[in-house]
Amino acid sequence: MICLQNIVWPEETLVSPTTLYFRTTDRRPVVREGAETCLPAGQKLSFDTYFNAFNFQKWHRLCGLDRVLLDVELLGEVHVRLIYASSGGARTCVDDITLEHRQPATLERMVTLADVPDEQGLLYLEIEALSDAVIGHARFKCDLKPLNAPKLAICITTFQREAQVEETCKRLEGLLQQTGDALSAHVFVVDNGRSAKVQSSSHLTYLENKNLGGAGGFARGLIEAEDAGFSHCLFMDDDASFHMENIVRAYAFLAFAKGGRAALAGAMISNRRRWRLWENGATFNLWPRRQFRGTDLRSMPQILDMEADREAEEAPTRYGAWWFFAFPISAVRHHPYPFFVRGDDVNFGLLNQFEVATLNGVVSFQDDFQEKTTPQNIYLDVRHGMVQHLTCKQLKNNPFIVWYIAAQTITDCLLRMHYDSARAVLLAWHDVLNGPESFLDNLDMKRRRADIAGLYSMELLSSNQRPHDVLLQQQRSNWLQIGLAVLSFNGHLMPFYRAISVSSAIPFAHRFKTERYLGVGEMEVVGAESSYVVRHCKRSFVSILWQSTRLAVRLLFSHRRLTSRYRARLDEMTSKDSWRRWLELD
Repeated sequence: MICLQNIVWPEETLVSPTTLYFRTTDRRPVVREGAETCLPAGQKLSFDTYFNAFNFQKWHRLCGLDRVLLDVELLGEVHVRLIYASSGGARTCVDDITLEHRQPATLERMVTLADVPDEQGLLYLEIEALSDAVIGHARFKCDLKPLNAPKLAICITTFQREAQVEETCKRLEGLLQQTGDALSAHVFVVDNGRSAKVQSSSHLTYLENKNLGGAGGFARGLIEAEDAGFSHCLFMDDDASFHMENIVRAYAFLAFAKGGRAALAGAMISNRRRWRLWENGATFNLWPRRQFRGTDLRSMPQILDMEADREAEEAPTRYGAWWFFAFPISAVRHHPYPFFVRGDDVNFGLLNQFEVATLNGVVSFQDDFQEKTTPQNIYLDVRHGMVQHLTCKQLKNNPFIVWYIAAQTITDCLLRMHYDSARAVLLAWHDVLNGPESFLDNLDMKRRRADIAGLYSMELLSSNQRPHDVLLQQQRSNWLQIGLAVLSFNGHLMPFYRAISVSSAIPFAHRFKTERYLGVGEMEVVGAESSYVVRHCKRSFVSILWQSTRLAVRLLFSHRRLTSRYRARLDEMTSKDSWRRWLELD
């Protein structure tokens, strides 16, 4: 009997709205005592939520399951209902039972596919306490024989985040000790910084590694998993900012998944809004396209719409981000491309053509990537975006598409007066045009990081000298200034623009909103503790525009030859043997 999904409860370390876990109309708090939940008489809990609803139709479609077993431990007099919420809005009671137990006892109810409506929807549990009651475990299980017997390698890459990875290892070891033989898994910690105080054990192997970025760390983890005979691999972040239930559900999915290319991608919730989805899977076309971004996970109708969307699930360029991505090793034809960081997960997913699924509740809590964006990250983003189209055959590839990735980013940077970032794009463009050899020359990115650091003239963070709120009360552009800015590429084509523009400020999280820079000659980008100032500069504008034109002409005449160079060396650049050599494992 394999557990498919446990009911998840809020954790102190993962603070998020309780409506992501359960709903109640009762104002009394839900009391947790260890592994038990105490309900006073009259309190009702409904689990029609993101973390705890069960997608029966998806498990049937992807794994062939035609029945599941509800298993709930209860004490007291309770009214239990199983309800199917259809994507169209209807709710159907599948099972309804009232029972009383003076000692803890287990309720088991089998639900078959014939018991639920033949449409997309979610199955969920509802429990009402008719007297003071206690809920122990609650889970969905399956008595069918799994198609696979996963031997799962959990691969973590870390770099100078000692506290986070040490805490993650404790949590993972606790999970593996608790689940025993029910979960055949082993943890590989790949330490690119060689600084974590992690000890190897029966459940965990600690590996010091040459720092070739996230790509090198996960390539090392994959090599170790292959050499040790594991059947499946899970790439995950070093801070494990998710419920350990993620791994339980991923393991069950891998055990039952049909087809040899089935993979599971974890969703992401923004740390700034811990009820709002950042992505639930992603596709790639010019840039990563985050699926279902902005979905309010407190809303059952929005959850139902997301879970019913087959078109998103079957998108041909779908991939899984490496904060949580589980896949069969037998499907791997290409190891990670040596991007160092950024884009390695995209390329890995597209080249290996995994059939990427998601499950509600399998999710990580992360900072928004926009909060981490620097000229170096913009360099990495543009570089990988151009290379994806040059290497992946399922993506359109012509000179205009590759040019557009760089040109659009430069245009945005110039409008926002972020000239340092625009110069980083030029450097990325130059490196891509130099072919795959530029990656081999910069495997550890030391020289390129120094080059990019040398580009900084304005976008250097410094401590705020004034209170955050005062900075943000600065002047905004008027309609005349905005109109002139629109007609003159934000003043770059207008003489004496600084004389009619204003000085303003913008919160760090909004610094990519181009419209906020129109009519502004000087903008202070303000964080909680630091800020930087960008200023209008025609000389920088003309220099960047001239260099962009030269690179565009070079791309136009070399595109066909460049594509051939990248694809001719693709197998070599993504081979296990190459990574063994680069990581100095032989």
